[in-house]
Amino acid sequence: MELNLVFSIQNEVSVEALKYLSNKFKININKNMSLFLRLKDDEFLLCDEFMYQYKLNIIITNKSLHEFIQEKNDLINIFFCTHRSESNEKTMSVHTIGNFSSKPKMASFVDFFGGFDFYLMNWLFLSMNYNYFKSDLNFKDKKIEEMVYKSELLNISEKLIQKSESFETDIVFEATHHGPKSPNKIIFYEIGSTINEWKDPFRIKFYVENFLFAIKTYDKFVEYVEEQRENFFNEKDILLNTDFSKFDFSNVNDNFFESKYNPFFKVFVLGGNHYCSEMNKMVLKNKVILGPVISKISLESLNYDLLDKILKEYDFDFILVDEKGLGNSKSEVFENLEKRYKYKFNQGFVKLKDLKKIKKV
Repeated sequence: MELNLVFSIQNEVSVEALKYLSNKFKININKNMSLFLRLKDDEFLLCDEFMYQYKLNIIITNKSLHEFIQEKNDLINIFFCTHRSESNEKTMSVHTIGNFSSKPKMASFVDFFGGFDFYLMNWLFLSMNYNYFKSDLNFKDKKIEEMVYKSELLNISEKLIQKSESFETDIVFEATHHGPKSPNKIIFYEIGSTINEWKDPFRIKFYVENFLFAIKTYDKFVEYVEEQRENFFNEKDILLNTDFSKFDFSNVNDNFFESKYNPFFKVFVLGGNHYCSEMNKMVLKNKVILGPVISKISLESLNYDLLDKILKEYDFDFILVDEKGLGNSKSEVFENLEKRYKYKFNQGFVKLKDLKKIKKV
Protein backbone atom coordinates (compact mmCIF):
# COMPACT_ATOMS: atom_id res chain seq x y z
CA MET A 1 0.00 0.00 0.00
CA GLU A 2 1.44 3.34 -1.08
CA LEU A 3 0.32 6.48 0.77
CA ASN A 4 0.66 10.23 0.47
CA LEU A 5 1.40 11.90 3.80
CA VAL A 6 0.30 15.53 3.56
CA PHE A 7 1.64 18.28 5.84
CA SER A 8 1.04 22.03 5.88
CA ILE A 9 3.62 24.53 7.12
CA GLN A 10 0.65 26.60 8.39
CA ASN A 11 -0.50 23.77 10.65
CA GLU A 12 1.07 23.18 14.07
CA VAL A 13 0.42 19.43 14.17
CA SER A 14 1.71 19.01 10.62
CA VAL A 15 4.96 20.78 11.49
CA GLU A 16 5.48 18.82 14.73
CA ALA A 17 4.66 15.46 13.09
CA LEU A 18 7.00 16.27 10.21
CA LYS A 19 9.80 17.09 12.65
CA TYR A 20 9.24 13.81 14.47
CA LEU A 21 9.33 11.81 11.22
CA SER A 22 12.47 13.60 10.04
CA ASN A 23 14.26 12.76 13.28
CA LYS A 24 13.06 9.16 13.30
CA PHE A 25 14.06 8.48 9.69
CA LYS A 26 17.04 10.88 9.70
CA ILE A 27 15.70 12.96 6.82
CA ASN A 28 17.10 16.45 6.37
CA ILE A 29 13.72 18.18 6.42
CA ASN A 30 15.17 21.59 7.29
CA LYS A 31 17.28 21.75 4.14
CA ASN A 32 14.35 20.80 1.94
CA MET A 33 11.93 23.06 3.80
CA SER A 34 14.26 26.04 3.32
CA LEU A 35 14.32 25.37 -0.41
CA PHE A 36 10.55 25.02 -0.44
CA LEU A 37 10.01 28.32 1.38
CA ARG A 38 12.33 30.17 -1.01
CA LEU A 39 10.49 28.79 -4.02
CA LYS A 40 7.10 29.59 -2.41
CA ASP A 41 5.32 26.91 -4.42
CA ASP A 42 1.94 25.60 -3.34
CA GLU A 43 3.24 22.04 -3.05
CA PHE A 44 6.55 20.30 -2.50
CA LEU A 45 7.16 16.55 -2.83
CA LEU A 46 9.90 15.24 -0.59
CA CYS A 47 11.41 12.17 -2.25
CA ASP A 48 13.48 10.38 0.35
CA GLU A 49 14.86 6.93 -0.37
CA PHE A 50 14.44 5.70 3.19
CA MET A 51 10.80 6.80 3.42
CA TYR A 52 9.99 5.44 0.00
CA GLN A 53 10.99 1.93 0.97
CA TYR A 54 7.88 2.14 3.19
CA LYS A 55 5.93 3.50 0.18
CA LEU A 56 5.33 6.81 1.92
CA ASN A 57 5.39 10.00 -0.13
CA ILE A 58 5.76 13.21 1.86
CA ILE A 59 3.87 16.17 0.43
CA ILE A 60 4.34 19.62 2.00
CA THR A 61 2.09 22.56 1.22
CA ASN A 62 1.96 26.17 2.36
CA LYS A 63 -1.85 26.18 2.08
CA SER A 64 -4.41 25.33 4.70
CA LEU A 65 -5.16 21.60 4.58
CA HIS A 66 -8.87 22.44 4.45
CA GLU A 67 -8.23 24.16 1.11
CA PHE A 68 -5.39 22.10 -0.33
CA ILE A 69 -6.42 20.70 -3.73
CA GLN A 70 -4.21 17.95 -5.11
CA GLU A 71 -4.14 16.59 -8.59
CA LYS A 72 -6.23 13.45 -8.95
CA ASN A 73 -4.41 10.41 -7.59
CA ASP A 74 -5.24 6.79 -6.78
CA LEU A 75 -3.57 6.69 -3.38
CA ILE A 76 -4.91 7.20 0.13
CA ASN A 77 -3.90 10.67 1.37
CA ILE A 78 -3.38 11.15 5.10
CA PHE A 79 -3.70 14.77 6.25
CA PHE A 80 -1.82 15.37 9.53
CA CYS A 81 -3.80 18.18 11.07
CA THR A 82 -4.90 20.16 14.11
CA HIS A 83 -8.44 20.00 15.40
CA ARG A 84 -10.00 23.10 16.92
CA SER A 85 -13.11 23.29 19.08
CA GLU A 86 -14.80 25.88 21.24
CA SER A 87 -14.77 23.46 24.16
CA ASN A 88 -10.99 22.87 23.81
CA GLU A 89 -11.50 19.13 24.29
CA LYS A 90 -8.38 16.96 24.21
CA THR A 91 -8.94 14.63 21.29
CA MET A 92 -7.35 12.48 18.65
CA SER A 93 -9.66 11.89 15.73
CA VAL A 94 -10.21 10.71 12.17
CA HIS A 95 -12.88 11.65 9.65
CA THR A 96 -13.92 11.77 6.01
CA ILE A 97 -14.16 14.97 3.95
CA GLY A 98 -17.16 16.68 2.40
CA ASN A 99 -20.40 18.48 3.16
CA PHE A 100 -23.71 16.69 2.56
CA SER A 101 -25.61 19.84 3.47
CA SER A 102 -26.97 22.30 0.92
CA LYS A 103 -25.81 25.10 3.22
CA PRO A 104 -22.16 25.97 3.95
CA LYS A 105 -22.48 25.45 7.70
CA MET A 106 -19.15 23.78 8.43
CA ALA A 107 -17.48 23.81 5.01
CA SER A 108 -16.89 26.54 2.45
CA PHE A 109 -18.69 24.47 -0.19
CA VAL A 110 -21.91 22.47 -0.38
CA ASP A 111 -23.22 19.21 -1.82
CA PHE A 112 -19.92 17.36 -2.13
CA PHE A 113 -18.30 14.22 -0.78
CA GLY A 114 -14.73 13.13 -1.47
CA GLY A 115 -13.27 9.66 -1.45
CA PHE A 116 -12.30 7.64 1.63
CA ASP A 117 -10.95 4.25 2.64
CA PHE A 118 -13.10 2.17 5.01
CA TYR A 119 -10.35 0.02 6.39
CA LEU A 120 -7.50 2.44 7.01
CA MET A 121 -9.72 5.12 8.58
CA ASN A 122 -11.24 2.59 10.98
CA TRP A 123 -7.91 0.92 11.73
CA LEU A 124 -6.35 4.27 12.64
CA PHE A 125 -9.19 4.83 15.10
CA LEU A 126 -9.11 1.30 16.50
CA SER A 127 -5.33 1.11 16.80
CA MET A 128 -5.24 4.42 18.70
CA ASN A 129 -7.78 3.00 21.14
CA TYR A 130 -6.12 -0.40 21.36
CA ASN A 131 -2.73 1.13 22.05
CA TYR A 132 -3.97 3.79 24.45
CA PHE A 133 -6.72 1.99 26.35
CA LYS A 134 -5.28 -1.49 25.98
CA SER A 135 -5.89 -2.61 29.57
CA ASP A 136 -9.66 -2.07 29.26
CA LEU A 137 -10.20 -4.02 26.05
CA ASN A 138 -11.51 -7.52 25.60
CA PHE A 139 -10.21 -8.91 22.32
CA LYS A 140 -12.49 -11.36 20.61
CA ASP A 141 -9.84 -12.63 18.22
CA LYS A 142 -6.22 -13.60 18.93
CA LYS A 143 -4.94 -12.07 15.68
CA ILE A 144 -5.79 -8.52 16.72
CA GLU A 145 -4.71 -9.11 20.30
CA GLU A 146 -1.28 -10.34 19.20
CA MET A 147 -0.84 -7.46 16.75
CA VAL A 148 -1.39 -4.96 19.55
CA TYR A 149 0.36 -6.65 22.43
CA LYS A 150 3.47 -7.50 20.45
CA SER A 151 3.84 -4.01 19.00
CA GLU A 152 6.60 -1.65 19.95
CA LEU A 153 3.96 1.05 20.32
CA LEU A 154 2.43 -0.69 23.32
CA ASN A 155 5.58 -0.04 25.32
CA ILE A 156 5.87 3.47 23.91
CA SER A 157 2.33 4.38 24.94
CA GLU A 158 2.86 3.04 28.47
CA LYS A 159 5.94 5.22 28.88
CA LEU A 160 4.20 8.23 27.38
CA ILE A 161 1.27 8.05 29.74
CA GLN A 162 3.57 7.61 32.73
CA LYS A 163 5.77 10.55 31.77
CA SER A 164 3.15 13.08 30.75
CA GLU A 165 0.22 13.98 32.98
CA SER A 166 -1.10 16.16 30.16
CA PHE A 167 -1.41 13.16 27.87
CA GLU A 168 -5.13 12.67 28.34
CA THR A 169 -7.31 12.30 25.30
CA ASP A 170 -10.62 11.15 23.88
CA ILE A 171 -10.13 9.08 20.73
CA VAL A 172 -13.10 9.68 18.44
CA PHE A 173 -14.51 9.73 14.96
CA GLU A 174 -15.73 13.10 13.79
CA ALA A 175 -18.70 13.65 11.53
CA THR A 176 -18.10 14.58 7.90
CA HIS A 177 -17.87 18.36 8.00
CA HIS A 178 -15.17 20.11 5.95
CA GLY A 179 -12.92 20.06 2.90
CA PRO A 180 -10.89 20.29 0.82
CA LYS A 181 -13.20 19.77 -2.12
CA SER A 182 -11.09 16.99 -3.57
CA PRO A 183 -12.00 13.79 -5.46
CA ASN A 184 -9.12 11.91 -3.82
CA LYS A 185 -9.28 9.45 -0.95
CA ILE A 186 -8.49 11.61 2.07
CA ILE A 187 -8.41 10.79 5.77
CA PHE A 188 -8.01 13.64 8.24
CA TYR A 189 -5.88 12.46 11.18
CA GLU A 190 -6.08 15.10 13.88
CA ILE A 191 -5.01 16.23 17.34
CA GLY A 192 -7.28 18.59 19.27
CA SER A 193 -7.80 21.18 20.42
CA THR A 194 -5.24 23.75 21.63
CA ILE A 195 -1.58 24.56 21.10
CA ASN A 196 -0.80 22.71 24.34
CA GLU A 197 -1.88 19.44 22.70
CA TRP A 198 -0.52 20.26 19.23
CA LYS A 199 2.98 20.77 20.56
CA ASP A 200 3.02 18.15 23.33
CA PRO A 201 6.02 15.96 22.38
CA PHE A 202 4.58 12.86 24.09
CA ARG A 203 1.27 13.22 22.27
CA ILE A 204 2.99 13.82 18.92
CA LYS A 205 5.16 10.75 19.44
CA PHE A 206 2.14 8.55 20.14
CA TYR A 207 0.24 10.08 17.21
CA VAL A 208 2.99 9.43 14.65
CA GLU A 209 4.03 6.05 16.04
CA ASN A 210 0.39 4.93 16.01
CA PHE A 211 0.16 5.86 12.34
CA LEU A 212 3.30 3.83 11.56
CA PHE A 213 1.91 0.90 13.56
CA ALA A 214 -1.39 1.11 11.67
CA ILE A 215 0.18 1.01 8.21
CA LYS A 216 2.55 -1.83 9.15
CA THR A 217 -0.38 -3.94 10.37
CA TYR A 218 -2.94 -2.71 7.82
CA ASP A 219 -2.90 -5.83 5.62
CA LYS A 220 -3.40 -8.09 8.65
CA PHE A 221 -6.33 -5.97 9.79
CA VAL A 222 -8.01 -6.08 6.37
CA GLU A 223 -7.54 -9.84 6.21
CA TYR A 224 -9.02 -10.20 9.69
CA VAL A 225 -12.07 -8.03 8.90
CA GLU A 226 -12.81 -9.80 5.63
CA GLU A 227 -12.57 -13.21 7.30
CA GLN A 228 -14.91 -12.11 10.07
CA ARG A 229 -17.42 -10.61 7.61
CA GLU A 230 -17.44 -13.67 5.38
CA ASN A 231 -17.93 -16.09 8.28
CA PHE A 232 -20.55 -13.92 9.94
CA PHE A 233 -22.65 -13.52 6.81
CA ASN A 234 -22.39 -17.23 6.03
CA GLU A 235 -23.58 -18.01 9.54
CA LYS A 236 -26.25 -15.29 9.57
CA ASP A 237 -27.51 -15.52 6.00
CA ILE A 238 -30.90 -14.28 7.21
CA LEU A 239 -29.38 -10.82 6.78
CA LEU A 240 -28.91 -11.42 3.08
CA ASN A 241 -32.08 -13.36 2.26
CA THR A 242 -34.79 -11.75 4.36
CA ASP A 243 -37.48 -9.63 2.79
CA PHE A 244 -36.87 -6.65 5.02
CA SER A 245 -40.12 -4.94 4.06
CA LYS A 246 -42.00 -7.75 5.87
CA PHE A 247 -39.52 -8.77 8.53
CA ASP A 248 -40.67 -8.34 12.15
CA PHE A 249 -38.04 -5.99 13.53
CA SER A 250 -39.36 -6.36 17.05
CA ASN A 251 -37.22 -9.53 17.17
CA VAL A 252 -34.08 -7.63 16.24
CA ASN A 253 -31.81 -6.76 19.15
CA ASP A 254 -28.21 -7.26 20.17
CA ASN A 255 -28.77 -10.99 20.69
CA PHE A 256 -29.86 -11.36 17.06
CA PHE A 257 -26.31 -10.55 16.03
CA GLU A 258 -24.51 -12.68 18.59
CA SER A 259 -21.91 -14.80 16.88
CA LYS A 260 -18.39 -16.04 17.43
CA TYR A 261 -17.52 -13.76 14.50
CA ASN A 262 -17.52 -9.97 14.45
CA PRO A 263 -19.87 -8.59 11.77
CA PHE A 264 -17.95 -5.39 10.89
CA PHE A 265 -20.98 -4.00 9.04
CA LYS A 266 -20.04 -1.19 6.65
CA VAL A 267 -22.34 1.66 7.59
CA PHE A 268 -23.40 5.14 6.55
CA VAL A 269 -24.70 7.07 9.57
CA LEU A 270 -27.42 9.70 9.86
CA GLY A 271 -27.66 11.65 13.10
CA GLY A 272 -25.77 11.91 16.34
CA ASN A 273 -23.32 14.44 17.69
CA HIS A 274 -20.17 15.76 16.08
CA TYR A 275 -17.88 13.36 17.96
CA CYS A 276 -19.97 10.28 17.06
CA SER A 277 -20.23 9.13 20.68
CA GLU A 278 -22.66 6.26 19.98
CA MET A 279 -20.82 5.07 16.90
CA ASN A 280 -17.43 5.05 18.60
CA LYS A 281 -18.76 2.40 20.99
CA MET A 282 -20.06 0.24 18.16
CA VAL A 283 -16.79 0.44 16.22
CA LEU A 284 -14.85 -0.57 19.34
CA LYS A 285 -17.17 -3.57 19.74
CA ASN A 286 -16.25 -4.55 16.14
CA LYS A 287 -19.92 -4.45 15.14
CA VAL A 288 -19.43 -1.82 12.44
CA ILE A 289 -16.82 -0.04 10.39
CA LEU A 290 -17.68 3.55 9.76
CA GLY A 291 -18.07 5.51 6.56
CA PRO A 292 -19.44 9.07 6.39
CA VAL A 293 -21.40 10.38 9.37
CA ILE A 294 -23.97 13.13 8.86
CA SER A 295 -24.42 14.71 12.26
CA LYS A 296 -27.55 16.42 13.55
CA ILE A 297 -26.30 19.88 12.56
CA SER A 298 -26.07 18.90 8.86
CA LEU A 299 -29.40 17.06 8.58
CA GLU A 300 -31.54 20.17 8.32
CA SER A 301 -30.51 20.74 4.69
CA LEU A 302 -29.28 17.25 3.79
CA ASN A 303 -28.80 16.67 0.06
CA TYR A 304 -30.54 13.33 -0.45
CA ASP A 305 -29.53 13.16 -4.12
CA LEU A 306 -25.90 13.18 -3.02
CA LEU A 307 -26.71 10.53 -0.44
CA ASP A 308 -28.21 8.36 -3.22
CA LYS A 309 -25.06 8.79 -5.30
CA ILE A 310 -22.70 7.77 -2.49
CA LEU A 311 -24.82 4.75 -1.57
CA LYS A 312 -24.51 3.53 -5.16
CA GLU A 313 -20.76 4.15 -5.33
CA TYR A 314 -19.85 2.38 -2.08
CA ASP A 315 -20.86 -1.03 -0.81
CA PHE A 316 -22.55 -0.16 2.48
CA ASP A 317 -24.36 -2.86 4.43
CA PHE A 318 -26.60 -0.47 6.35
CA ILE A 319 -27.78 3.05 6.76
CA LEU A 320 -27.71 3.52 10.52
CA VAL A 321 -30.01 6.14 11.98
CA ASP A 322 -29.39 7.56 15.44
CA GLU A 323 -33.01 8.23 16.34
CA LYS A 324 -32.18 10.34 19.39
CA GLY A 325 -29.64 12.33 17.42
CA LEU A 326 -31.86 13.64 14.61
CA GLY A 327 -33.05 16.83 16.30
CA ASN A 328 -35.72 18.74 14.39
CA SER A 329 -35.00 16.74 11.21
CA LYS A 330 -36.45 13.49 12.51
CA SER A 331 -39.67 13.39 10.49
CA GLU A 332 -37.95 14.64 7.31
CA VAL A 333 -35.25 11.97 7.55
CA PHE A 334 -37.71 9.11 7.86
CA GLU A 335 -40.02 10.51 5.18
CA ASN A 336 -37.13 10.67 2.74
CA LEU A 337 -35.85 7.20 3.58
CA GLU A 338 -39.31 5.76 3.02
CA LYS A 339 -39.85 7.69 -0.20
CA ARG A 340 -36.43 6.95 -1.70
CA TYR A 341 -35.91 3.37 -0.55
CA LYS A 342 -39.55 2.19 -0.43
CA TYR A 343 -38.96 1.29 3.18
CA LYS A 344 -41.82 0.87 5.64
CA PHE A 345 -40.99 1.50 9.29
CA ASN A 346 -43.53 -1.04 10.47
CA GLN A 347 -42.04 -1.35 13.93
CA GLY A 348 -41.43 2.33 14.59
CA PHE A 349 -38.28 4.30 13.91
CA VAL A 350 -34.95 2.69 13.17
CA LYS A 351 -32.71 2.60 16.23
CA LEU A 352 -28.94 2.33 16.29
CA LYS A 353 -28.92 -0.88 18.28
CA ASP A 354 -31.31 -2.53 15.80
CA LEU A 355 -28.92 -2.34 12.84
CA LYS A 356 -31.79 -2.44 10.39
CA LYS A 357 -30.95 -2.90 6.77
CA ILE A 358 -32.50 -0.51 4.25
CA LYS A 359 -32.84 -2.07 0.83
CA LYS A 360 -31.68 0.05 -2.11
CA VAL A 361 -33.92 0.08 -5.19
